[in-house]
Amino acid sequence: MKKLIAVLSIIAALVIYSCTTPMKSFNSNSNGWKPNDFIPSKGILLIEKSIPKNQQKKIEEFMAKNYPYKYEFIETKDLSQMDTKYQDKTLYRFALVSSYSTHNIHQLDIGKRALDVTEFDFNFLDRLNNKEYPKSGIASSWASMTFKKIIETCLKN
Repeated sequence: MKKLIAVLSIIAALVIYSCTTPMKSFNSNSNGWKPNDFIPSKGILLIEKSIPKNQQKKIEEFMAKNYPYKYEFIETKDLSQMDTKYQDKTLYRFALVSSYSTHNIHQLDIGKRALDVTEFDFNFLDRLNNKEYPKSGIASSWASMTFKKIIETCLKN
């Protein structure tokens, strides 16, 4: 029972921390995450669908309300297949793909189990030039939070 309470306390603390801690300021392209020649009004942005369904739904709703340009959500397999409708790399030049990593949060008590935390981040692919850009650097446990910040920044610049 004590172990269960300890684990639940740690989970609650992590949730509260992640919800109350503001995201890092994200207004520049300091690590080169955004392609300089990505212009949202030109071409059709491809967005990989590879995150949990509840987060995917939030991202789709956000795009419908806030992104005035053309975009399409795409399955991972369709990004690499050349025989799909996305083979025109001039029209479908840029793709925004997701990545995730899991980190262990180790407890101070050696006998207790560590907690795994998953973080989602996104990066651009320039399909025309076969170039992969760095991740945004603002990974979050909530894929939709990171995604929204990236799109908002792209629309400002």
